[in-house]
Amino acid sequence: MLGWVSTIYFTSELIFMNTAYSYNGSNIDAYASLRKDILSRVAVVNRVPPEIVDSARNFNMTYNLLLFDVMDIDQVRQLMTICMSMKVEWPQQYLAWDPSIYNNITKVNIETQFLWTPYIVIVVGFGERLHLDFPEWAYVTSTGDVKFHFETYVTFRCGIDFRKYPFDIQICRLGFMAFVDFWDTVNITYFIKKYNLDLAPYITNGEWRLISYDGKSRGDANNQSFPIYSIKVQRRPEYYILMIIAPLILTSAMMSLVFLIPPGGGEKISFFVTLFTSLTIFSSFVGNVMPRNLSSTPYLILLLIGVFVQGLLANLATLFVVNMYHKEKKQTNGCECRSSRKRGKVTPLVTVSEQQRLSQDLQSELENTTMKSKLAPNNFCLTSNQWDKLFFFLFTFMEVVLLGALFGATDWLSDAPTIGL
Repeated sequence: MLGWVSTIYFTSELIFMNTAYSYNGSNIDAYASLRKDILSRVAVVNRVPPEIVDSARNFNMTYNLLLFDVMDIDQVRQLMTICMSMKVEWPQQYLAWDPSIYNNITKVNIETQFLWTPYIVIVVGFGERLHLDFPEWAYVTSTGDVKFHFETYVTFRCGIDFRKYPFDIQICRLGFMAFVDFWDTVNITYFIKKYNLDLAPYITNGEWRLISYDGKSRGDANNQSFPIYSIKVQRRPEYYILMIIAPLILTSAMMSLVFLIPPGGGEKISFFVTLFTSLTIFSSFVGNVMPRNLSSTPYLILLLIGVFVQGLLANLATLFVVNMYHKEKKQTNGCECRSSRKRGKVTPLVTVSEQQRLSQDLQSELENTTMKSKLAPNNFCLTSNQWDKLFFFLFTFMEVVLLGALFGATDWLSDAPTIGL
């Protein structure tokens, strides 16, 4: 019984292998015959443009763009680099065939060098290159549609608005146009498709987060339409908050703390030198990441200028306090010297008339001093320590006004993402 089962099994296996071999062999022969038939056609040999065959002089192209990732944005040169996959297809009727003749084969691969292809140019945002190079192979359908699949890196220009930097959202545009033979007499129509994808994979890596991208057809001044894609990205600001904004706010706060240092120690000026050195480093960093042709003033630059102005005014106020302190010190030293001389001098005996004259002179001097104190400005009535306290509260209030005006009264944070995206 086992022998009969084995015989039936091996017999059926041989029949299946022979059937599969004959089927695959017929497919190979049909495929080779189809390629030979297509490549021997006169229109293919001469690479005739499809609009020549169409009596209506119409040419339809379909674009299907898949954006993989935003690789880099060069902010100084204002260039965006993306990794994308794009499918381009158009009909060429002289490439069609009847699938029933060729064992129901509906697709065939043909080398690009044997096919007519348009010249696809980057008309909006071209950067390092002006046109797209077709891959080596294309596949043709039985209806005569030619389809190409691009997978490439594209670097194109992107006008970056730094007004809300680093809490900014940028929209970069990339447009394509196909140039064909006799393009001025051909009606070119573009059909734009887009993959519906979940954007979650684009959030995890890189400085930029992809928000959306879409495509539409736009016309130019010559009534020629072309597809244009808009890529919307958002900057992740955590790095810039920790490395620029937070140190600038702390530097602004330390401008007020300098008035808590005693004026007699000499550390006030050296403290300001350290603060201005750090501000110079911040300004150098910001200048390196921004282009030279800014279209608007960034809020970050306004914050940096505000901190510089605050530091300049605080430095002038510190010089005033130190000068007041040294004047007070000189007056104190002079009074001590006079009192010590008086204590060391023997007072001679004076008469009653001399005592009356001295008392009158002392009274007149006291009246003159009282009049001078009334006519003198009020600022000289404050000591250096009192000026320090006054300037401390004044510059603290100035810091609160500066930060409140930039972060609260403007739209700087209107596009800021939730920290942690």
